[in-house]
Amino acid sequence: MIEQTASAPPQSTAMPAKRRRHRRTIHGMLPEGVPDMIGARVFVSLVFLLIGASFVASTAIFIREFWNYDWLGLMLLHSHLFLFFPTLGLLALVAFHLPATVFAHMYWTYIPHGRIRFLIGTLAVLGLTWMFSTNLLTTGPREVWEIAPGVLDRDASDPPGCKDGRQSCRRAGLMDGVSSLRVAAQERYGMSKFARVCRADPLLETPDDFTRERFCFASNGKLTGEACCRAQERFGSHLDEVWTTPANRSQTDAFDLVALPLKTFFVLIVITIGALLVIWRKLLETRYALIAPAIERALLIGAVAMLPWPFMDYAYVEGMQTLSGRWSATAQVRLSLVIAPWALLLLVFFLQRMGRKIERLGQLAGAFVSLVAILRYDQLSDVAVRWLGVGAPIWMIGALIVISFLCLAALRWPSHMQRGLNGLFGRHPDVPSPTASVPPK
Repeated sequence: MIEQTASAPPQSTAMPAKRRRHRRTIHGMLPEGVPDMIGARVFVSLVFLLIGASFVASTAIFIREFWNYDWLGLMLLHSHLFLFFPTLGLLALVAFHLPATVFAHMYWTYIPHGRIRFLIGTLAVLGLTWMFSTNLLTTGPREVWEIAPGVLDRDASDPPGCKDGRQSCRRAGLMDGVSSLRVAAQERYGMSKFARVCRADPLLETPDDFTRERFCFASNGKLTGEACCRAQERFGSHLDEVWTTPANRSQTDAFDLVALPLKTFFVLIVITIGALLVIWRKLLETRYALIAPAIERALLIGAVAMLPWPFMDYAYVEGMQTLSGRWSATAQVRLSLVIAPWALLLLVFFLQRMGRKIERLGQLAGAFVSLVAILRYDQLSDVAVRWLGVGAPIWMIGALIVISFLCLAALRWPSHMQRGLNGLFGRHPDVPSPTASVPPK
């Protein structure tokens, strides 16, 4: 009996170490008093692993397929698909792993009728994913990377030989248009000047600049606005016509049947989780008080990672408008537009900890930035084209990769470095607020 009593303490001290190893997550060790969330962690990890693998695979397939066909210019023209997701998209995916886990566990455990609401919400997100993805996959305009490299290589300007610069083409070759756009976008700001509105207001006079000759990337020569619009229309129609034949489509296009729905699902899930965690803020701080600072850091880093996506998306829009025409004077409504108010919502959530005056200041700053984005749409798109779109320097790819790794490291900062960031949010390092109650084990 004496020997058994003496050997008891080593057995009791061994158990906590084993439990802590079992409770390790991407964002570090879960402190004692936090629910295990094993089911939620496994579910979220499997879903996020599938999504992350599609991000990497989509870009890898694209680069391998177009390696000998100006892959860099083509990738930067479509940076919102092939550059954002394998860099900042992966960062956002890792950042939202903990918030998504807590979100799933919170709905499954604490929220009234949470399981039914969770299932209904999941079905709703899947329905929206199907709607957006089907629309993008089945309707035009098509994109250049959807055409097989061999077909692009054989695609000639119309008429043949016009690209020598001595005459304007009726329509430039598909890759010729992309290459010339890449060269011009690297040397200047203001590609929006070459995407003149082709569908003028019938009640107003013809704009003066529409009668002047400018370089038209769809024809590889200088044309008036009306003549360039005809060339752009031919460029877009030819692209759609080539894609119509299944044998002309690329391997990347075939894989996009899987990748695009997963990318769309990821964007919708991130937006939903971020918004609902702000709505359930009090419950979050009550039930998960010990890891609330880690959740806040993850949401902030995830929101910052998502912000460049709408700029890349609209850089792509402006780039394609110079090739296939701009048919509306107003900005196109894209899914990426939701990111701006969503990020503003998360910003206000964080600023609430820093005092009422600073919160109001943040709200006014957010409203001012939104107003500038609406009124200066073309100018912001020009900047995006130059630095995040088809005109981006090659070192920008490395910069995004480095930034992603630094932000990933920030998710696992040691405790003495966490003090500064948590202090910014009005907390001490990874401890609950005095008013928060910790759930029993």
